[in-house]
Amino acid sequence: MKNKLNFLFLLLPISLFIIGCNKDDDDDNKPDEDSLAEYFYCDINGVHFNPTSDFNCNSRTFGYYPESGDGISAGYLVIGGRHCSGGDNFVALRFFGFEPNQGLLHFTEPTFADSCFPLFKNEDLRFEELVSGQMEVQHFSPRQGEEKGLVEGTFECELKNTETDSIVNITNGYFRFRIEHTW
Repeated sequence: MKNKLNFLFLLLPISLFIIGCNKDDDDDNKPDEDSLAEYFYCDINGVHFNPTSDFNCNSRTFGYYPESGDGISAGYLVIGGRHCSGGDNFVALRFFGFEPNQGLLHFTEPTFADSCFPLFKNEDLRFEELVSGQMEVQHFSPRQGEEKGLVEGTFECELKNTETDSIVNITNGYFRFRIEHTW
């Protein structure tokens, strides 16, 4: 009887551990707004693009410059991601004359930016000619005191390479960056 009881006490923690590890949390791709997590990912022609960093390279890029200086024009915004290892593949959304707003921004006729220049680089091919695209800015706020700011949204676009006469479709794009500076 004692052996059976010991076996049950041993089986109970193992069972609880297995049940706890079986929880499916793969649908939790985006952290909640209070999280400090940053991300940039999208699908390129239906293939998931999740940038990777290495020791010498940060895979995510965010920069907003409300004032001009050092050769950068006022209102320049760049949001992007790159694979740092295994080739130089990256996606970048570049804007000139950007005004920090929330809402839908059509790339061909931007409402709160002067111009948009999305870019996809895959090894030696560059796709820079904008066919169509849009970005939904869900949150854009500067740092306030000790609390970091936040820029967050979704995007999609279609870009063309005129040399090869080929098109790339970038869909299901999501980004979130914590803003460390004020303006």
